Amino acid sequence: MEKSYYNLDFGATMCEFQNKVNNFAVFMLNIDDIVASEIPLNGGRFGSGERQLEIRALPLDGEQTLHPQANFHYHVKAVDVNTANWNLIKSFDKKQVGPDPKSQSFLFSRSVFYADVPYTVHNWADLKEIDENNLRDRVFDKYNDIVRAGRSGDYNKLFAAIELTEERNALTLYLSKGEVEARIDSIKADIEAGFKMMELDQNCILEIAANGRLCRLVRLDGNSAMVLENKKT
Repeated sequence: MEKSYYNLDFGATMCEFQNKVNNFAVFMLNIDDIVASEIPLNGGRFGSGERQLEIRALPLDGEQTLHPQANFHYHVKAVDVNTANWNLIKSFDKKQVGPDPKSQSFLFSRSVFYADVPYTVHNWADLKEIDENNLRDRVFDKYNDIVRAGRSGDYNKLFAAIELTEERNALTLYLSKGEVEARIDSIKADIEAGFKMMELDQNCILEIAANGRLCRLVRLDGNSAMVLENKKT
């Protein structure tokens, strides 16, 4: 059976590089030089269908304006991870954005592609549009409940949420049981090494994704609102 794995093949220069699939944040990286890499996009896919890819180049961390050399190029390609050499299935059009010395705030590109994958996240079709009434406060309270428990030494709620996420990742990224366990164990190892949950930022922002069926809290820099830190390192 073909197992299609969608990758973003990209290069970026002097920017904070962000990308989303159907407004679902997939990747963010502060690049103060030149980077060329590939990142998986399957984590932002819950089944076959049309996908909207958005990419932004923002000012470098700590800067107010975009670097004059900031630019990026990219294309999406699908490979079959069920073959020994990850045979190419399809490659989509390449795009180059920037540099644009006139741009002071950001560079942006949007493209649409159809993803054909051999799975559907089991409860995806049952999800309904989110009731946005007091949504930010309701989500904040859920996050804060997990954070407060973790800061008191009880990480059961955190790992219950992580296990749900990793159950989805196992399906979308074709991970083995051992690989999923290793990902969870690495977080447990960080906690045992002294990492603790930071207090939830009161200024965090609500993001709504996947056509109004998913939401999450992020900090002002776009990273997850829920963070582990080790003040000794």
